[in-house]
Amino acid sequence: MSGRRVLALRLLAAALAGVVVILGLEWWQRAAEAEAAAKAAQVRSAIAAAAAARPQVLDLSLQAESVVLCRVPEDVTEGAKPVLQLLRDGTLVIRQPAAPAAAPGKPVVPLLAIMLPVGSLIELSAVQRAALLDQLAVLLPERPVPTARLRLAGVAGEAADIETLLAWLR
Repeated sequence: MSGRRVLALRLLAAALAGVVVILGLEWWQRAAEAEAAAKAAQVRSAIAAAAAARPQVLDLSLQAESVVLCRVPEDVTEGAKPVLQLLRDGTLVIRQPAAPAAAPGKPVVPLLAIMLPVGSLIELSAVQRAALLDQLAVLLPERPVPTARLRLAGVAGEAADIETLLAWLR
């Protein structure tokens, strides 16, 4: 074989090897991008599920002078309206609505009750505690909240427990 033919075959072999390497790298890069996209989609769906699972604050369009936390309907202090109930999954529901507002604006109710799914403040799960704090933050807008504005009726807890709970309000 002549030197030119050998050189041409070597160049052709090198070019084919280069094309194979480039195609292999392209395939590898696309596989890596597809895997990263799948992981990103999984993270986005997990974040969306967590956001959807997080209990929403009830927009009652009112503020409370005082809130009483109780366990069962019999513990609800007389005159407390509205009455909310915190369910085990952290969802808040209205059990008794507030009286209709007499004037425009955010009315201030003298006493609001929230029934808890547990018998003491210490037994609240993280989700339940977060839902309670989110609702209290809307109902009691002043900071810091005086401990006298939150009372317990039929729920075990001490003044220190109430102070600790209210310290989390921002």
